[in-house]
Amino acid sequence: GNALSSLHAKSPLKLEHLADGVAFNLRAFKADPTFMLFIGGSGASLAALLTAQLRMLRKARKASSKTESKQDAQLPNQGKKKKRKKRGSSLDRVFWERMRRIVQICIPSATSQEAMLLAVQFGLLILRALLTVRLNRVNTMLLTQAISRASYKHWARWLVNMAAWAALGTITNTALKYVEDLCGLRFRYRLTSHLHKLYMRNNGFYRLSAGAPQLKGEEEKSGGE
Repeated sequence: GNALSSLHAKSPLKLEHLADGVAFNLRAFKADPTFMLFIGGSGASLAALLTAQLRMLRKARKASSKTESKQDAQLPNQGKKKKRKKRGSSLDRVFWERMRRIVQICIPSATSQEAMLLAVQFGLLILRALLTVRLNRVNTMLLTQAISRASYKHWARWLVNMAAWAALGTITNTALKYVEDLCGLRFRYRLTSHLHKLYMRNNGFYRLSAGAPQLKGEEEKSGGE
């Protein structure tokens, strides 16, 4: 009761209170170099990633504009697909060997785009963990001070702090979802390209369409990979 009465007796929330809140939170950010390093690194990585994606989209649009007048050839009707019986999965040596092979196909080298995407995703996960820890620690401290001292200045600091953490958390979660979708697209692209190369090896696609029996082993190999 005394805290609320003293709060009402003081001047209401003003712009200088908000300005003090912004300055206080900026000083708090600068006081933590590790957190600033992760924010700067994550921002730079996302900027480089978005720039690369924009360049790829521009190239794809130019290529599609040149070929949009051509009609795609219709695929012949294959009829009803035969249902295959699902095999029970087991974590044996064959499973881990296939997983190793799939990882090698999806991530061909440490400098590939897929490896960069995983590194960015790992950095964003660490940043989100740091955001959660700092939000619980700093926000609780500011809220306790604002309630105990009944000061608009401390309420403004808590308000700015809460708004900043909410904005950073939203950006981080959105970036994580975006990078996760990009990883899925790149992995599917790598696997599809690998299967296409297997079927196109030694004109295998044409012999397969003609029903050549010698491709049975190649098909089983690609299916196993």
